[in-house]
Amino acid sequence: MALTKGDTSPDLTGTCTQELAGVVTPANITGATLALHIKKPSGTVLTKTGVIVSGPAGTWSYTPIAGDLDEAGVYWIENQVTFSNGRIQTFGPAGQEVQDQIA
Repeated sequence: MALTKGDTSPDLTGTCTQELAGVVTPANITGATLALHIKKPSGTVLTKTGVIVSGPAGTWSYTPIAGDLDEAGVYWIENQVTFSNGRIQTFGPAGQEVQDQIA
């Protein structure tokens, strides 16, 4: 997905996955909460609340707001999932390129 500096659309989306014996499957995050840690190219880290789209499929989304994507470069995103029993699992990080605006 191509993003440009200053964009607030489209939503950032992803899937929390786990690997067991070489097989990658979606993590079931039903009933959990999701904190996104977004590291900007400058090193500044934002903590945002993500939305679980489908718990069984491990999918999530986040709608960026003004100021979230205000630098060109690679952003690193990790998902910290807190399950209903209080246990925490971190997924990622994954890189997302944000390009500079032409005008």
